[in-house]
Amino acid sequence: MRFSGVLGATLALATLAGCGMQAPGVSLGKQVATRLGNGTLYIRDGQAQILVKRRPGSAAIKSLSTFGVRPMAVGRSLSGLGWQKMSVPAGRVSEALSALRGDPAVQAASPNFVRKAIVPRFADVDVPGIFESLFPGLTAGAVPNDPLFKKQYAPQLVKAPDAWGASKGSGVVVAVVDTGVDLGHPDLKDHLVGGWNTFANSADAKDDHGHGTHCAGIAAALANNKEGVVGVAPEATIMPVKVLAGDGSGSDETVAAGIVWAADHGAGVISLSLGGPGESQVLGEAVAYALKKGAAVV
Repeated sequence: MRFSGVLGATLALATLAGCGMQAPGVSLGKQVATRLGNGTLYIRDGQAQILVKRRPGSAAIKSLSTFGVRPMAVGRSLSGLGWQKMSVPAGRVSEALSALRGDPAVQAASPNFVRKAIVPRFADVDVPGIFESLFPGLTAGAVPNDPLFKKQYAPQLVKAPDAWGASKGSGVVVAVVDTGVDLGHPDLKDHLVGGWNTFANSADAKDDHGHGTHCAGIAAALANNKEGVVGVAPEATIMPVKVLAGDGSGSDETVAAGIVWAADHGAGVISLSLGGPGESQVLGEAVAYALKKGAAVV
């Protein structure tokens, strides 16, 4: 079994508690967003992005040139699922998708929707006596010496200390699919494995935003080092997978590629504290791929 059931359930609850709201007004940097149905598309230099899956063994896609659709580079992880990123003039997205979906050489065609980091909107809990009332059975020696532990919302909400007798996450790799992770953070640096950056197709998964480091700490910040907070699974290993840029935004393409990469490189739990409106077939396929590999996706 790749992960503990107790750990998986506790991590899921803590992720919802700790990273529970979508960030308002996240900038898209140099890219301009436009609406398409329920979702938001990236537009750059008048070009939108779509994702196309060619039918195996099919002939050329005839509808590409008609609508000015052009192939773009895509990472190996996403191409392994059979998807290709393409650009299309911003004013022709709907008709291009309609034509592609009717092309016998095309298995599926989807917009490349924007996805954003999700951030909490509550303060640390700091009510005198609340910790002791939630954990009446804990002895003083069982309480971590990390100074902010008693103020942490998520571990108190899910009663993480009650689960530590069964598992603290030792041997479990948690992929934080987000903005990257601060590789030198004192609560994280000693239990990291190599990660990936789906924007640059490189191993540089450093955090240039902060959200990914925050979520990595919720999952697995070290306990009893007299530093900061304590993770829900303080003995788990963090795998940083950068799929969101420094402004906290990414796309279906970058997120799906990160999920697949994490599953292919041994993640037992894949954490996604991000979202956005608009249905995505490619994200659904990436999650299904990870589940088939034995990972829990939360």
